[in-house]
Amino acid sequence: MTQEVLRIAAISDTHFGASESRHRRNGILTYNEYRSNVKKMSQEADVIIHCGDFTDQGDKESLKIAASIFSDATKPVLGVLGNHDIRQDFEMATEILSEEGGITLFDGNWMVDTYQDQRVGFIGMPGFQPRKDHHLDKELQISQQAYNEMSGQQTTRFRQEIRR
Repeated sequence: MTQEVLRIAAISDTHFGASESRHRRNGILTYNEYRSNVKKMSQEADVIIHCGDFTDQGDKESLKIAASIFSDATKPVLGVLGNHDIRQDFEMATEILSEEGGITLFDGNWMVDTYQDQRVGFIGMPGFQPRKDHHLDKELQISQQAYNEMSGQQTTRFRQEIRR
C-alpha cells in the first residue's frame, strides 16, 4: 500500500541551553529526551519542522547542543530561527544549525518540492522582533511570491539543500 499522506513532525520552543531545573519546572524535555524524540520523529515522519526558538539565549554552546540533537535525524529537518535564537548573532546561529545540524533554515524564502506526485510548499520567516524600522510588508510580499510559485506550473527543486 502506498503512503498517501505527507507526515510532518512540527516542534518549536525547545529552548536548549535553559537550565535543566527550568526545563523540568516548565515541563520541557531534557537533552536526552529530545534526542530520543528526534530519532522517533525520524522513524515516523517524512519531514521534521522546527518553528523557532531552538535555544534559550542564542549562545554558541546552546546552538551546538541543538545542532547535535538534530544532526541525528534521518529525515529532512526544516526550520526558522526564533527571537531567542538571534539574540546574540544571526549569522552564527544560521551557520551552526545549518552546517553542524544539517537543518535547512528559512530566512524569508521558500521551497517547493514534489511528494507522492503532489506539490508541497514551505515558507519560512525568522523570529519576529519588533523594531522601529521593521514592517510586515516584506513578509507579506515574500509570502505572496511563494504562493505564486507554489500554485504555478514550475516546480523549483530544493532537494539538494536538504541534507538527508
